[in-house]
Amino acid sequence: MRLTHCRLECVRRHRHLELSFAPGLTLISGANESGKSSLVTAMHRGLFLRASATGAAVQTLCSRLHAGHPLVEVGFEARDQSWTVQKRFSGSSGSVRLRSDGQPALLGSEAEETLATLLGVEEILGSRQANRILPSRWAHLWVMQGDAGQDLLGRGPEHYALDALIEQLEARAEGALQSPLDQRIHDELELLVQSSLSTRGVRQNSLLWQCQQDLSAARNTLEEARRQRQNFEDSSEELDRIVGEMKTIEREQLPALQRSRERLEQRRSLQQAIEPLTLKRERLERNRAALMQFDAEEQQQALERQQLDAGLEPMERALKQKHQQHEQTQVELEKLELQRQSLEQRGQSLRRREERQDLTAQLEELESKQRTRSSLQNQLQAVQEQLKQTISLSEEQLKALQAQEKQLEHLRIRQETMATRVKLLRAQESILIDGSPLETGEERLLSEAFRLQVGEAMELEVIPGGGSDLKVLVEERTALERRQAQRLEALGVSSLAEAEQQWRRRTKLEAEYRFLGEQLQRQGSKDQQDPAEAIATLRDRLEALEEPMASQEEEPSASTTSPTHAQATLREALEQCRITYRRVQDSLRLAREQSRQQEQELRRSDQELQQRRLRRERLDAASEARRRQRAEVVEQSGELATLDPALEALRAQEQALRKRLIPLEQEEGLDGKELEYKDSLLRKRLQELSAQRGALQERCEALSLADPYGAEEEARTRLDQCIAREQQERQRVEAHRHLLSLFQQARSDLSSRYTEPLRLSINHFLTPLLRQTKPPEGRRGADGVQLGYDPKQGLEALGLERDGLAFAFEDLSGGMKEQLNAAMRLAIADVLRHGHDGCLPVLFDDAFTNSDPNRLQAVLSMLREAVERGLQVIVMSCDPDAYRPIADAVVELTDN
Repeated sequence: MRLTHCRLECVRRHRHLELSFAPGLTLISGANESGKSSLVTAMHRGLFLRASATGAAVQTLCSRLHAGHPLVEVGFEARDQSWTVQKRFSGSSGSVRLRSDGQPALLGSEAEETLATLLGVEEILGSRQANRILPSRWAHLWVMQGDAGQDLLGRGPEHYALDALIEQLEARAEGALQSPLDQRIHDELELLVQSSLSTRGVRQNSLLWQCQQDLSAARNTLEEARRQRQNFEDSSEELDRIVGEMKTIEREQLPALQRSRERLEQRRSLQQAIEPLTLKRERLERNRAALMQFDAEEQQQALERQQLDAGLEPMERALKQKHQQHEQTQVELEKLELQRQSLEQRGQSLRRREERQDLTAQLEELESKQRTRSSLQNQLQAVQEQLKQTISLSEEQLKALQAQEKQLEHLRIRQETMATRVKLLRAQESILIDGSPLETGEERLLSEAFRLQVGEAMELEVIPGGGSDLKVLVEERTALERRQAQRLEALGVSSLAEAEQQWRRRTKLEAEYRFLGEQLQRQGSKDQQDPAEAIATLRDRLEALEEPMASQEEEPSASTTSPTHAQATLREALEQCRITYRRVQDSLRLAREQSRQQEQELRRSDQELQQRRLRRERLDAASEARRRQRAEVVEQSGELATLDPALEALRAQEQALRKRLIPLEQEEGLDGKELEYKDSLLRKRLQELSAQRGALQERCEALSLADPYGAEEEARTRLDQCIAREQQERQRVEAHRHLLSLFQQARSDLSSRYTEPLRLSINHFLTPLLRQTKPPEGRRGADGVQLGYDPKQGLEALGLERDGLAFAFEDLSGGMKEQLNAAMRLAIADVLRHGHDGCLPVLFDDAFTNSDPNRLQAVLSMLREAVERGLQVIVMSCDPDAYRPIADAVVELTDN
């Protein structure tokens, strides 16, 4: 089978794509996201998926950029004919068409079945099989993007068409793989093993399984017999224990508890007899102590009253004297306060006068500064007017004019140097220069070409300075003079001298303007406030000072003295007033402190006197209350003389009763509530034990009827028999399985008859890669592929042997995995192509991304070798330059 062309419509990013495949190697190049993988997926779906399929397999083909259902058309050669299959994936309404040259087109299911026959597969897959089977179709021929480095054999036999591969390898093997008898023996052994064992263990309902079930039942029966026997023994022991516990409760614990309750009643009666005696004794003792305390307190308070009465009269006299002293201090304090107020008023008047003098001086200074500022502003304005009348000429412009003037002078000098000087000394004939006669003794300086005519017979053309150089010099000077004139006209001056004069004048005015501006700015920086506003503020403050000063009595004015002398006199008077005010203020502070101390002393003395008087009144009230309480106690118990004999009699009677109570109190366990609780617990326990005894007696009688010891012995004998039968059957099954394993091992050894051709084919494709690396000295070994075969699992254990060392597939580098996988796929395709008209298409979608440039050259040799063997190779790459030398056709994918 060989692919010829492909056409896509509305497939992912492709609105319309059509390309052809070369019989040999076709290179499809394109940048990432240009649709290479979309092309591979669409071709794969077009060959192996039904047009009526739905689900994710079809949804992934739909385009989000272009409207319409996906259409895939694939052309191929098979059975010596050219075929074209066209599918439009639109769900249940999907259509398929298969046509061949010279034959009517096939549609629907007939087309799908014929396509499956041509591709060599059982059927074209529907929606339910797409997710499970579709990825394995042609997985050995087409390397999808990302699958190049994965172990193909590890995925399972369905991913590399094991049945077809075995069929082709057997056809190429030297002899038959196995005889019919071998196959029949293998099938019978496998049937025997499978009748007893499955992949999950022992097969259900087999003879071994029944033996295991019988063995498990026998073990359960023995376990149950042991439990019954143990239950009988445990129940008997429990019954004996319960009977013993009931005897202990009835014969020992309950009688002891009754004796404790009798002693408890005796202790309670003694305590009840002692309690009233104790209460009476304690009441008499309290009354006796109260009478003694009343008498002691009365004596102590009588002494305290005498002391209080003795100290009250001196305290009253001292308090009266302190009041008189405090009144004198208050009179002196008022005098000092009047003197302080007078001095304060005089100080305020003097400070107002001082402030008025300061404000007047500040006002005069501000007015002077205002006049100076006005003068500077007028000068600045005048200079500014003069600046406006002068032309605006910068220093750079002046320098440019001077430079041009120098250049003109230089050109003039050069022109005069190159000019021709003509002077007529004498002549017999007339001499004409450009038609103008030249007189004797006349001299002319000519810088341009001119005609010299001598008489009528001779005429000359004279070119000064070599001709063209002088002409250029004249033109350059004329142009420069024109530009200089334009610049002077633009500046408003007629000559360079006038421009220099104007510039010097403007420079002087600008310097003067800057100086006046700086002076004015310094004036402004010193006076942050507007001068006019500051003058108005000072005048308002002067007017405000004049009003209170006019209402006060003015001191004699020192009009005849100078302002400086008047200010000094005013400051001296103000300082003297301040000194006197501080002296009076200190005296006033001392007087106030003395008055405050006297007031505190008065309050303290007054409080002490009031406390003494209150204490005296309280002592009288307490004495009266105590007399009443003593009378009540005497009325209850009598005087102290009669209390002592009564107390002695009560103490003797109480002590006799306590001697009888002490042994009973020292005895433990005579708590009434605890005894009641213990009695209830014992009786409740006795009832529970009685009920348990009856149940255990019935249980023991029932268990003894079943003979638990005999049942256990019978179950043990049955278990031994089941163990022997199960071991015998297991040994038979193990023997069958071991025989089958040995037979399969022998078959596996024979499998090398057809795995060897496949291994040699892979090695043939890998030869360019294996030659690139030479083993180091001292290490020599056969390099090649390792490949195993299992009758059930198929091909397995793919690896590589280098320099005598074996490497499993997962231990190889990423690039080597890609290259070994490619060689194996090419070898499988080379074997299978004999069943497909001698050709199969092998496709690589970015399959060598991890291969370095040197290895990639070996990969190219391997791909070219596959083409020479008859395979069709399609390579897709985003870096196509390396593949171009070996490609038979190149297809460029661009954005569409």
